[in-house]
Amino acid sequence: SLYDLAAAMLSPNLHYQAEASAYLERALAIREKYPQDSDPALEKILGCLSTCYRETGKTSEAIVLAKRAIEQRKFEHEPSERTNFLYQLLASCYNKIDDYVNEEAALRRSLALAEELAAPIKVAEAHRSIGLCLIKQGKSVEARKHFETSLAMLEGVEKHGLDDKANHTIDFLLISNHQPLHGTKQTSFEENKRVLSEYIADCYVREGNEAEAEKYYEKSFLASKFQSESAREHSLGLLISCCLKQRKFDKVIMLQKSILASREQRLPLSELAVAETSLSIARAMKEKGDYAAALPLFSRALSLSKKNLPGDHPQVKLILSEQGECEK
Repeated sequence: SLYDLAAAMLSPNLHYQAEASAYLERALAIREKYPQDSDPALEKILGCLSTCYRETGKTSEAIVLAKRAIEQRKFEHEPSERTNFLYQLLASCYNKIDDYVNEEAALRRSLALAEELAAPIKVAEAHRSIGLCLIKQGKSVEARKHFETSLAMLEGVEKHGLDDKANHTIDFLLISNHQPLHGTKQTSFEENKRVLSEYIADCYVREGNEAEAEKYYEKSFLASKFQSESAREHSLGLLISCCLKQRKFDKVIMLQKSILASREQRLPLSELAVAETSLSIARAMKEKGDYAAALPLFSRALSLSKKNLPGDHPQVKLILSEQGECEK
């Protein structure tokens, strides 16, 4: 009863960890008076209390309890989703204290269990988590391979469909210190594809391979079509930045114009945003050497900036300077 009360306090959000912890600690004390080799009720209490401790900063205690919960599962004859969850919990505790070596070890155990369970979403989830852990250790190439595996598995599941058992696991960003996604299955698939593609592109940037990075930033942008406008502009911004580094000015201008068209629809509320985008396009045209096409955009950026900013604002002075260079 104490466990059920604590679980109810924690659902659907972890808002009452301290209060729930008190009930769970009482439940644990009672259960420990009657020790058994394998006690499912004890394991539930240990796992739930570990989660509470993790969220309230008692990370060392959370790790001890997560390990004890896993120990309670040692007599099971087949791999289980519960044990997989407990290893993810243990990994998230190590993540809290930046112990990435032990976090990686726990995540690899989670991956092995997910593979034994033949659960593709959980396998994809584990590969993604390991990739994030490896990034924190500076292992970009190895991390990228895990992200690529995760993305390929997710796309395979999307292509071939999900069985009933896997349907509830579609929002697989509920791992480590990441928040779960909300929305439709399609939205979740596209959001996960967007994020994974961005991670892969970031790895290629670290490796100095801008051409491959561009492919995945483009993939991330295409997957953002079901997301918020800010998410779409974020993905597009990364793609534009990558193209700029490669001096692909025609593509940069084309992409920036799509942002400009979107922002123009929100005028006059978005005048400074329109000025910013106009300035970006003007700079790309200037770098390309198309000064005649750049000048009207510099003028527009200057006009909107003067309208919305003080005359001595640094942005106004910068636009005047760049416009003067272009006129020369």
